[in-house]
Amino acid sequence: TVMRLIKNLGYQSYSDIKNDIHTASIESTPAAWWHLQKSFEDTDHEEHTLTRIWQEVGSLLNQTLTHSLTANFDLAIKLILKADRVNVLGMRSSKGLAIYFGLLLEEFYPKVNQLSYDTEFIYDRASRFTKNDILLLIDNAPFTTVGIDTAQFCHENNVPVILITDHFSSPAASYASVTL
Repeated sequence: TVMRLIKNLGYQSYSDIKNDIHTASIESTPAAWWHLQKSFEDTDHEEHTLTRIWQEVGSLLNQTLTHSLTANFDLAIKLILKADRVNVLGMRSSKGLAIYFGLLLEEFYPKVNQLSYDTEFIYDRASRFTKNDILLLIDNAPFTTVGIDTAQFCHENNVPVILITDHFSSPAASYASVTL
């Protein structure tokens, strides 16, 4: 099917169309490419790319630190401290964060169960959660069905869910005890 489409578009091979697409994308953004190169060559501290990015990140962090986030953070800490076991789950783009968070948490709190490594067994493991356990779900867009379903399962079985997400519109938020 792909080769028929390529032939119908007038190309002889996949490589030919790939090269034309690459050339078109480079030619359509020369100003952006030049600006990117120039930004890394600029030695003026105020105009340096790293300085501008650092300022933007700081501004975004300050906008994020709200009374609601602080209150929910305190509630999440209380849930973690009273839990018999903290089950950490993250998939796709959130998997690395979940694994890192679990490793950091294990340094201070030994009752951590990392679920992100083998998600094919997530339902078997979740069925053994008790009401004294918690699920700490890191679920950033694009949201995963398995993460949402696990949060729903925990919610329905009175297992508290702490959700860490990048969007309040996360479908798992409706099942979370606390959303950060």
